[in-house]
Amino acid sequence: MPRRKKVVKEKKVKNQKIKIRVYSSVTRRKSWKVFEVISTDEEGWIKIKGITKPHFYLHKDMHKNHIKKV
Repeated sequence: MPRRKKVVKEKKVKNQKIKIRVYSSVTRRKSWKVFEVISTDEEGWIKIKGITKPHFYLHKDMHKNHIKKV
């Protein structure tokens, strides 16, 4: 989804949450945090509502070890 030229259909998602493996540079530990899913598309990109940034993207196949459904 990031930096693409062709148009892909995007499906809005309501009330779906996802757990993402997050690394803390302060405590040097990995933990699971819950994020809200904004939308998904046909290519497998998941748009997630961020904490410090408005949103960010993860791919369901590339990041499958870091994503769990809630």
